[in-house]
Amino acid sequence: MRPAVVICRKCGYFKGNAYEDPTCPICGEKLLDAGLDFKTFGHMSKEEENAYREEFLKGIELDPYWVKKREEGQRKLEENIIREREEFNRTHAECPYCHKRNTKKISTGSRLLSVGFFGLGSKKVGKQWHCNNCGSDF
Repeated sequence: MRPAVVICRKCGYFKGNAYEDPTCPICGEKLLDAGLDFKTFGHMSKEEENAYREEFLKGIELDPYWVKKREEGQRKLEENIIREREEFNRTHAECPYCHKRNTKKISTGSRLLSVGFFGLGSKKVGKQWHCNNCGSDF
């Protein structure tokens, strides 16, 4: 099976599928090719996805039990993504120069080593974070 965008006629699952397994991970029904490529699917909003799902499955009645399971799973996934994003924002400082959060904490050992080599002229003295994006210490 080549990568495709697939849809389930039992629960309405609608995702890109690069796996060999042709069954729905929600209800176990055989997945159908939705007739979309990954690029088109990747640029669709949630509203466009829902409209495409409705149009594709027009005349097919979805099983309410499995639709509810799919929606609960999607809600939990979105909550986890939000929680992980909030945790990342709490644990990574924003760079004051490029405004990215691709940062890491400068360890005490790294500062001591830098001071050992460069003395008090070390650029790491008084700095707590290093930006992996622009290379600045702040």
